[in-house]
Amino acid sequence: MAVSGCVRPCFIVFNFLFWLMGLFLVGFIAWTMATNPTLVSGFLSGSRYFTYSILGAGILIVLAGLFGCIGGLKEGTCLLKTFIAFTVIIFLIEIAGAVTAYMMREQLQVYRDSGWADFNTETKNFLQRELKCCGFNSATEYGSNVAQYPDSCFSDPSTKTGASQHNAACWAKINEWLDTNMPIWAGTLGAVALVQIISLILAIVIVSRVKNSRKVSTTPSYKGQAWDARHNGGRHAGHRGGSRRY
Repeated sequence: MAVSGCVRPCFIVFNFLFWLMGLFLVGFIAWTMATNPTLVSGFLSGSRYFTYSILGAGILIVLAGLFGCIGGLKEGTCLLKTFIAFTVIIFLIEIAGAVTAYMMREQLQVYRDSGWADFNTETKNFLQRELKCCGFNSATEYGSNVAQYPDSCFSDPSTKTGASQHNAACWAKINEWLDTNMPIWAGTLGAVALVQIISLILAIVIVSRVKNSRKVSTTPSYKGQAWDARHNGGRHAGHRGGSRRY
């Protein structure tokens, strides 16, 4: 084992968490597509930007975590270098995405609408029930008949009346939740970035140690060879001198 201590176990643990995060993203998209038939046709038509983004990020994270875990277990420099490349690419995409979202924050209506349209019924009902909202932009998205609105649009689903209906738009409520819980989600994103950075540093350390270990194991011991040569040479000379005495 070329790498001893806690470096390799910590690296494997961080990558396993990284891999689980990617697996969750891919699983969420797969579950959403399986329960939202309209999403499949939209996915093939090239209009589901939210789904493409989440699925692409999830696949990259799953591959990076897989390469990292196997590379850490086997101490394979090729796999670890692949992990480093994937992690750098993901990190650059995240930075570019954050910068682009900030610069184009006034033009993200299409992306926001795509995200809401990609959600299945269960996800929409969950958000409407928890955030006390109805519809993404307004409740009229469900029609003009209040009785046909989903149960999640009412505080008391047994009496579907205007008095118990949630009138707020879900997009406004989502914005409000993001502003109110900014320390939570910002801390979560920061923790994810920290895991990526630590994993990247540990991978570089492991690759460096493995390379150094291989260099040491393949370098011949010239001092030992020189000592053996002198020792053997003196012994042969003694033999020759002894033979001359005879």
